[in-house]
Amino acid sequence: MPVVDRSSFLRHYYAMSSESTELSLILVQSVLLSGSTTYKHPDLVQPATEISRRLNVLAKALLENRFEQDRLILVQSHLLVSAFASDSCDDTVQNMWLSIGAAVRTAQVSLLLTNVVYMWGRPRAIHLEDCDVELLSCEDLSEEELGALPRVEESQFFMVICGLCLIIGEWLDLLRPGKVRYDPKYGPGSQAASSPDQDRKVQRTRELVAQMSTWYQQLPAILKSPEDCAGFSLWSATIHIAYCAAILRFHLLLADETDIVFSMANRITKVGQDLHHQGLLYSLWTFGIHELDLAKGQHARQANSRNRELAAAGLNKLRLGLPLMEHLSERNSVASQGSAFYKLLIERGESGQLLSPRNTEVNIGGGTQSHDLDHTGLAEHGYASILDQGPELSYDLDFHGLGFSGLAHFTGQPWDWYLEQ
Repeated sequence: MPVVDRSSFLRHYYAMSSESTELSLILVQSVLLSGSTTYKHPDLVQPATEISRRLNVLAKALLENRFEQDRLILVQSHLLVSAFASDSCDDTVQNMWLSIGAAVRTAQVSLLLTNVVYMWGRPRAIHLEDCDVELLSCEDLSEEELGALPRVEESQFFMVICGLCLIIGEWLDLLRPGKVRYDPKYGPGSQAASSPDQDRKVQRTRELVAQMSTWYQQLPAILKSPEDCAGFSLWSATIHIAYCAAILRFHLLLADETDIVFSMANRITKVGQDLHHQGLLYSLWTFGIHELDLAKGQHARQANSRNRELAAAGLNKLRLGLPLMEHLSERNSVASQGSAFYKLLIERGESGQLLSPRNTEVNIGGGTQSHDLDHTGLAEHGYASILDQGPELSYDLDFHGLGFSGLAHFTGQPWDWYLEQ
């Protein structure tokens, strides 16, 4: 996400001196930290992860000690700090969640409200009805400095990604606590899910899916998916990955055709392969790595199909995606643990030990239906069983030897792809 005025930042950065500077120290540290997660200088003596860790310590110290009072700089810094990846998946996700949350709340309370009101308790993030400022337009992002570098693609990316966030935000609002939730044990058409609120939620979700499809078709030419998924820029790749991941998650909860889920996962992998071929994969923003992991999880489901042709396709996709995760392992713990996880699945799949000898009625993303996916074979070979913990949680495979967690809230965290029982 382009959150800093590049031209202005560079102009002030090169004009810095030991006596005075117009740049915020927190912003400088945050930019350096963010850059260290997507770029590795060939002359580095220390490992890239160690450089990121040290920069993160400095940036966090400045933020936590309230070194900066400018609210806009705080929002920018929190967003940039969210890119840090530690050697723990849980810590990486927690840092992203807390940093983005701090940025959102700071922006909503201090920058998006021109009419100051007293707010009881902690504000919800993100609640657009509480915001009384106009949305950004392309004119707001026009370059004002003479001789500044062109940034047409970045500006258009920012505008269209905001549109996608508004659609996803409305969908997440349907799932917030206090409202009727999807029950993973029952599909939208089941007797247990036939309440008016549930039907309204399903209908509204389908409307949002249609809105998202229209949004995707209306992307500017510079951000559209290239033919054969070859030649993506980082901006267009990020847009495409975000769209595919959102459609994938929507259809998981709607219990729609799994063909759509697998198709979106395939497209995410293709984008990753193209970036890898161009030498751009290492520069992918942290959230993109999590979506690659999401896609690999769906390939694993497909590889566990009793349909041999479908299983072979899923296993092949896992093989194609493994080099991507291994390449990103150096900078990201999600990719590191993911590569070990999927390498093990590939080995078991190639030896014929992944599949269960029987077929079952399974739950797919919120709806119980007959399907050819079966994960019980994993439990038969010593893996943890998948337990029904209710609608608030989704489940993942628990490989104790690899240190993966057993449960994860359905918030887009790694390993939270649905498994059927």
